[in-house]
Amino acid sequence: MPPTSRPCSDCSQRRSGFLSRLPSAIRDRVECVMMRGLRRKGEVLARGGRPPTHVHTIQDGLAKVVIEGPHGQPRIVDLLGPGDVAGLEGAFGRPAPYDVVAITEMTTCRGLCSEFRTFLAQEPQVAMGMVDHLLCVSHRSGERLRSLGVNTAVERLAAYFVDGPLPQVEPGKICLPLTRRELAALLGTTPETVARSLHTLVEEELISVDGSEITILDTDGLILRADGEESHLEDHPPPQPPGRPDDSS
Repeated sequence: MPPTSRPCSDCSQRRSGFLSRLPSAIRDRVECVMMRGLRRKGEVLARGGRPPTHVHTIQDGLAKVVIEGPHGQPRIVDLLGPGDVAGLEGAFGRPAPYDVVAITEMTTCRGLCSEFRTFLAQEPQVAMGMVDHLLCVSHRSGERLRSLGVNTAVERLAAYFVDGPLPQVEPGKICLPLTRRELAALLGTTPETVARSLHTLVEEELISVDGSEITILDTDGLILRADGEESHLEDHPPPQPPGRPDDSS
């Protein structure tokens, strides 16, 4: 795959991926060794248990990370969006630990794993940028696991609307291309709790919902909700004030 002589100016890796962590002087010298192309909804970018043949750097769109659940049913555990990388295991001869499947039409830059490994070997500073990026990804995953234990479902949902890699329809409006069951699995809860949590955020006038589109009405309020403000509203309503004492007593 011949490299291009000029980097793509709108490359998501330069905005938020592993190249974004490099000094601009180094970043501008890096030649792209990957080819940009469209990926159809449902296309598999990596198959669990098999070494991927290609590395994908995601430019736009969304992919789901899927593992086999305890009863053999597929279970979504993460989403990958612009700036993320899929199939990197193949560059080191390792099998992918999970399926990565496009859930929207996507644009990715794709390169053979063998060529990508050579590219990293020839550009050690880029390889270090990749290590830094993967550490940030690991931290993100750790934060998600921590939130499962200490945050309520409403807080986790609010945080996902604030920080998740969901496609933006327009400023202040995001698309949620997941079923309630998939979203529940991602947040570590049940579809019924997801429905109640959505209703809570709508009642608090933080968001509005129209099908798969979520309009954020109060960004600051949603951030506060994600940080635990008023978390008692989710499953445990605030205690009622005690009854008025009998004046005759």
